[in-house]
Amino acid sequence: MSSSKFLEIEEESFETFRLEAAWWRCHSCLRRVVIKDEGYTCKDCKAICEPVRIKARKTRFGFGSLIEDVAQATTGTASQQISEQCINIEYTHTEYVSHKFVPVTTIKQLGHGSLGVVDAVRFNKSGDGALIARKVIRLPTFSRKNLLPLIQQEVNVLRSLTHQHIVRVISTYETTKAPRDYGILIFPAGDEDLGHFLDRVSESDFPEKEMKLLSGWQCCLASAIAYIHSRNIRHKDIKPNNIICKGDKIYLTDFGSAHQFSAGITSSTDGPLVGITKMYSAPEVIADDRRGRPADIYSLGCVFAEMATVADGERVEEFHEYRSQPIPDESDRMTYVYHATAHMIGPWFTELGDPWMASLLQEMLAVDPKRRPTAQNLVETLLRHYGPLKCLCLQRV
Repeated sequence: MSSSKFLEIEEESFETFRLEAAWWRCHSCLRRVVIKDEGYTCKDCKAICEPVRIKARKTRFGFGSLIEDVAQATTGTASQQISEQCINIEYTHTEYVSHKFVPVTTIKQLGHGSLGVVDAVRFNKSGDGALIARKVIRLPTFSRKNLLPLIQQEVNVLRSLTHQHIVRVISTYETTKAPRDYGILIFPAGDEDLGHFLDRVSESDFPEKEMKLLSGWQCCLASAIAYIHSRNIRHKDIKPNNIICKGDKIYLTDFGSAHQFSAGITSSTDGPLVGITKMYSAPEVIADDRRGRPADIYSLGCVFAEMATVADGERVEEFHEYRSQPIPDESDRMTYVYHATAHMIGPWFTELGDPWMASLLQEMLAVDPKRRPTAQNLVETLLRHYGPLKCLCLQRV
């Protein structure tokens, strides 16, 4: 198929949800190519635009595979076009004068922080299509030069990850008029985060349909962590609020970006604990020691403890109360951060009649990082206990 025909099909198929870019960067010579002047072929090195190059081949993601040929794409309704296959659309970056010109409609706010907001949006051309999450980061004039490379680095990390249970960056944009913003469009927008899911299930008297999801979700999360660790990437901030639920699917999001951006420093093996969540942090992170992939396993163990608590028919709030300990030198105050109360987790699950989970968490929450299982070993242990699961992320385990 000729590149012109390929582009014609691409433009027709993806028009409803693709931000129209004014330029693209050649992946070969890195030159900025203005579309209206040169189209989709770099005049210097003759390389074809990245979307054409990528979509012309079979795409693999996670441990499963998805075969998609753009030549077979057809124009359908917006809700059909923005679907689970949105995970495979090409990445674009666009500049707008201000946020008023960004062609999306805000549906609801999902969260906010010191750096900006996260909301659920739809592309204006998509009608009633699927929701996309948008993270908008404010770029103060005095810190933009240092902040922007960190944001772009985080975007590049997420773009390099293709797994069924990791959110995908599908587009970014920057506004050029003060106050300047950097927007990141992420698929999918979750229905709720895991913390809210666990609370809702508890308040609804533990409905069987939702309860059945938890064991499979543990395997899927372990699979996602095994995937990023195999690529020498650490999450660095695993907690229920950084895990989103969409229907019966679960996704990792926010790869430690918040503390990198707010601190204005690059990600490193050493360094102070800045802005990350102490509640779920490993002891070596709290102590500012060198930390690596085992720190992710510790944090995941904390999340598993809360998931298993609900799976065993108890509320997370009661689990926290059971573990709470007096704060040293402040006997009138209590804490339930995991690094200070991990010794209470085994007895909790023993009392619940779940000694297997007590044993697993003892390994994941070991004080010595070297004693914790790898993510891949964890996946294998979970599958031996729960039995075969249908999710594609586990096909190659």
